Amino acid sequence: MRSQPVVIMQSQIMPLPPILLNIDPATDTLQMYTTDPAYSRDSVVSQSISNTLILFSKTNVHPNRLIYAVAGIIFVHSSPQPFGGTKANPGFCSFRGTDAHQLLHYIISSAFNQYWSYKGRDTLQFVLQSVNYVMSLQRQPRTKDQLDELMMKGRKKSGHIEWFGAAYIPPELRHVHETADDNSLGVHFTPVRRRTNT
Repeated sequence: MRSQPVVIMQSQIMPLPPILLNIDPATDTLQMYTTDPAYSRDSVVSQSISNTLILFSKTNVHPNRLIYAVAGIIFVHSSPQPFGGTKANPGFCSFRGTDAHQLLHYIISSAFNQYWSYKGRDTLQFVLQSVNYVMSLQRQPRTKDQLDELMMKGRKKSGHIEWFGAAYIPPELRHVHETADDNSLGVHFTPVRRRTNT
């Protein structure tokens, strides 16, 4: 009896759709778009960083303030990989950059590397949501304290200031109002609900 040849089927990995982070002109938010397949990965990261900075430049604050605020959201152990992990050793501890531009590059390139490793778009989507959330806060009145807190968390967790000691915000990272109706115009009180025994 003649033996039959053994056919080994090789699994084929489908190429990933080429995507880019760009500004949606209708909503003025950062979104994912398909792009030219001829774009190199370095070009995709570089252009995505540039588009993020263009979005940040539409505000009255220094872009570095918003970059640190985004890091304040992303740099927590419960974030998706590669930023999250255990409380003792979250992924963001691998960041070794010394300035805000390197921080933005780390965030965006890490998210794309997850995508290019066939691990889905979750991390890219998380970065988009974080950027757009910070932008929405900046555009709203009376959000200075919230943005200050996120920005300081981002500076601490990126290793750019000490964890302990007095918190100092340098002039270039201070809040600048987008609208006239902001917390510089007076003191605003948030009502506190009291529990009642029934």
